[in-house]
Amino acid sequence: MRTKPEKIGERRFSKSIAVYIFRSLLPYVIISWLLLTAILFIQQASRYSDIFFNANIPSSLVWRLSLALLPGVTAFTAPMSALVGIVIGFSKMSGDREITSCRAAGLSNSVLMLPAAVIGILLSVFTFLVNLYGVPIAASIVRNTAMKAAITKLEMPIEPGVFNSDIAGFTIYVSGESNQTGKWNGILLVSDTDSAGGMRVITAESGRIDSSGQLSELVLEKGISTFFTSTPNGEKIVSERIGQVRVAIKTKKAELIDKMAQAESALEELGIRELTRIAFGASQKDALEAGILLQRRIALSLLPIFLAIFGSLLALRSRRGGRGYGLMLSLVGLIVYYFIAFSSEQLARTQVISPLTAALIPLGALGSVSTLLYLDNRTAINGILERVFDFVVKLAGKFRKLGVRWTDFLDQTTGLRDFDIASNIVRFYFFAFTFLAALYLIFTAFELWRFAGTMPNGVELLGKYLFFLIPFVYLSLTSASIFIAVLATFTLKSRNNELVAWTSSGVSVYRILAPAIIVAVIFGIINFGIQEYIAPKANLIQDEYRESIRSRGSYDRLKQRFWVADGSRIFAFSPSPKTGLVNNKEAANVYVLEMDKDEFSLKSVLRSQNSRYELGQVTLEPPVKIARVYNGSVENSISASPVTVSTESDPFAALRRKPSQINAFEARSRADSAESETEKVIFEFSVHKKWTTLFVPLVITLFTAPLAVSLNLRRKSFPLATALILWLAFMGTISLFEQLALAGQMSTAAAGWLPIVLFGLAGIFLVSRTQT
Repeated sequence: MRTKPEKIGERRFSKSIAVYIFRSLLPYVIISWLLLTAILFIQQASRYSDIFFNANIPSSLVWRLSLALLPGVTAFTAPMSALVGIVIGFSKMSGDREITSCRAAGLSNSVLMLPAAVIGILLSVFTFLVNLYGVPIAASIVRNTAMKAAITKLEMPIEPGVFNSDIAGFTIYVSGESNQTGKWNGILLVSDTDSAGGMRVITAESGRIDSSGQLSELVLEKGISTFFTSTPNGEKIVSERIGQVRVAIKTKKAELIDKMAQAESALEELGIRELTRIAFGASQKDALEAGILLQRRIALSLLPIFLAIFGSLLALRSRRGGRGYGLMLSLVGLIVYYFIAFSSEQLARTQVISPLTAALIPLGALGSVSTLLYLDNRTAINGILERVFDFVVKLAGKFRKLGVRWTDFLDQTTGLRDFDIASNIVRFYFFAFTFLAALYLIFTAFELWRFAGTMPNGVELLGKYLFFLIPFVYLSLTSASIFIAVLATFTLKSRNNELVAWTSSGVSVYRILAPAIIVAVIFGIINFGIQEYIAPKANLIQDEYRESIRSRGSYDRLKQRFWVADGSRIFAFSPSPKTGLVNNKEAANVYVLEMDKDEFSLKSVLRSQNSRYELGQVTLEPPVKIARVYNGSVENSISASPVTVSTESDPFAALRRKPSQINAFEARSRADSAESETEKVIFEFSVHKKWTTLFVPLVITLFTAPLAVSLNLRRKSFPLATALILWLAFMGTISLFEQLALAGQMSTAAAGWLPIVLFGLAGIFLVSRTQT
C-alpha cells in the first residue's frame, strides 16, 4: 500500500532535535542572564555607595546588602535574558545553517519555537517565585541593612579632621585627639539656633562625649561661646567664656531604632497576597499603588514566556539581515515595551485606566506583534515588517560603505585584515554598549518612575536625570562592552574559519591579536578622558536630579551648609545660587572663622553673602561684616571694599564632592589635604582606581581574545564560559580589593593595581599558550 508523501513543513515534532535546540539555546540564556545581572547589580549597588564604600561599615553588612540586592535584579533580568539569549542562540544556529537543515527536514517554526517556549516557561516560574517570596524578603533586608549601617555610623566616634553633622542640630569638628587622655583637642561646636540666621559657635581646648543608653552629653572644657543673631535694631554678637559646658545632644540613633521597631512594612516588602489584600481593602492611595505594584509583579512573571516567543520568532524571521539584526530589533522591541509599560502605569496613577489594564496593555502589544510575526508572509502587515528588516539592512549597508573609503588610507595587504578586526571590535563595542545602556536606563527609570510620575514636571526631570546619567553609565558598562566586543569579534572570525585561513597563510596569532590590543589601548585613553573631563560635572548634576526626584521636588542642595578646614581658618558656605554646584570657584553665605591654634579659640569672623576663589585667595565681596573677638569682647565693623583671605588650597573645591564627582588630580589634592584618615584612604584609593581606567580595556582584551581565538580548537561552550568566569572574577576582585583597602586591610596602591597586574599576567599567559 502506497503512503502519501509528507510535505515540507508538516512534520510536527522531533524529540531529539527539540532537545538539541534546547541545549543550544540554554547556554546563551544563562550567559546573558549572568552578564545582565552583573551589570544591573552594579547599577543597584551605586545607590548604596555610602555603605559599600564606607570604611566604618562592617563587612558583614556589606555582604548582606549585596545578597539582598540579587533577587530583585535577577527577577528583572530573567525576561531580558530570555529574549537576548534566545535571539543569539537562534542567530548562531541560523548562521551555521542548522535552521535551514531543520526546515529541510520538515520542521515548522512552531516546532522550532517549542524549546524556546520551554525556557520561557521555566524562567517565568522562577520569576514568579522570586516575586512571590524573594523580592519582598530582600526589600525588607535592604531597608533594615541600610538602617543598621546608619546606626553603625552614628556609633562610631567622631573622627578628627571631619566635620560631623550626624548629631541633630549641631556640626562638630575635632582638630585632634590626645593619645594619653583619650580626649579630643581643639573642638568646634556650631548650632543653628533660629530660622533668621542666628548661629552659636562654641570653641573648646578639649572635650569628650559621655553616653548612657540613648542619652548623650557633650562635655567641653575651657570653652568660649560666640552668638550671632539678627534683631530689629541690627545684628547682635555676644562672646563669653563659659569654662566647662555640658550640652545634651540627641543623636539620630534612637530615632532609627524606633523606626526599625515600629515602622510598617513598605509596599515593596509585601508579598503578592498582602498586596492583593491592600489593593482591594485599603485607602484609595494605598490601594492604587498596591494594585500597580501587584500587577507589575504578575506581568514581570509572565514576561519571560512572552519575550521567549517574541525573540524566537524575531530570530527565525530575520533571515535577510544576518545575525545582528534580530538582536537589534529585539532591543528596539524591548525599549518600546517598557515605554508602553511606563505610559500605562502613569495612566493608572491618574486613574484613567485600572492597574490590571495597565499591566495587560504592554503584554497585549507584545503578544500582538508576536502573532503578526507568526502569521504567513503574504499578509499586508508582515510585508511592513519585511520592509522594516530591509530598511535596517540598507541603513547598515550605508555605514559599511563609509568603511570602504577608509581603507584607501590603509596598506592593501595586512592593513585590510587589521582594519577588519579593529572595525568589528568598535562596531560590536558600540552595539553592546547601546544595548546594555538601554537596559540600564530602563531599569533606572523603572525604579524612579513611581516618584517622577507623581510630581509636577516629573517626566521632564526624569529625562534630564537619565541624560546626565549617560557618562556614569558609559564608565560602568565599558568593561562589559569591551569584553563582549572582543569575544564576539574573534568568535565570529573563528566560526567563519577566517582565523584558520590567516594562520594557514603564515600569519601569527600574535599578529592577529595586535589590532585588538591597539583598539583596547585607544578605548582606555578615551574612557580616561570621559572620566576626567565629562563625568565629574555630569555626575554632580545627575545626583542632584536624583535627589530631587526621590524627594518629589523638596530637595534643595543650595540651602545646605558646607564646612572646610584650611590651616588656621574654617570656612562655612553654601553653593552659589548663580552657578549652583557646577562652578566650584564661587560660594554664598560665607563665614570665615579664624582660629587661635594654641588655645583653639575664635579670633575673628568674616561674613559675606558672596565670594570667589582664585590664585590662592578667597575674595569676600562687600559688604563684608567683620567681628574680632578679644577676651570675651567683640569689635564689629563693616568693610565696603572686597576683603581677601589667603588659603593653602581652594576651600570651595568640589564642594565636598564624592570621588565620582571629581577627577584624579582633584582626588589627589583632596587626599593630600585630608585631615581625616578615613577620608584620606577613600580619596587615595580613588586616585589609583581612576588611573587604572587606562588599562582595564587592555587587560580584558588580553584574557578574552585568546579564549575566543581557541574556539575552533576546543568545545564551543568551554572558552565562552571560561572568558565569562574570568571577566566576572576580574570585576569581583576589583570590588573585593576596594573593600579591603577601605577597611584598612590593604594599601590603596595595592588594592588599585593588583587586579590589573594579576589578570594582565593571566592574559599574557593565555596569549602565550595560544596555538599559532
